[in-house]
Amino acid sequence: MMLKIRQMMACRSGAAIIEFALLAPIFIAMLIGLIEFSRLLWTRHTLDEVAYSTSRCMSMDSVCDTDAKAKAFAKNRARGLGVAILEADVTPQDGTSCRQLLNANEVTIEIEFNSPLMSFVPGMSGEIISEGCYPVLGSD
Repeated sequence: MMLKIRQMMACRSGAAIIEFALLAPIFIAMLIGLIEFSRLLWTRHTLDEVAYSTSRCMSMDSVCDTDAKAKAFAKNRARGLGVAILEADVTPQDGTSCRQLLNANEVTIEIEFNSPLMSFVPGMSGEIISEGCYPVLGSD
């Protein structure tokens, strides 16, 4: 009887598959989490660039001289960079003070970031808020 127990303890066949079965779900969850977190950061960075570009367009170009044109510009810019936003997500404000600029154009973009991991990570908000400021240029 003791001999059989010793043989079973010394047997290593199947140990690798057991270790893989125990560790694979953890590694897969980490990989998916890394991908989703990277996608969140990429979306945030893209929206920051869109907000800045739109506020700059409001200051420098007649393409964005009304709120409707600025919203359309932001929507098209975001689509060109691979992020879908609605015009309702964009809030342009001209002649405001932001980031220590007294007379500036500010654009705020608020979207809901959809990820399957939001329900698994407590305290992680699915909302992304990006702001961009650019000083109003004087007319010469």
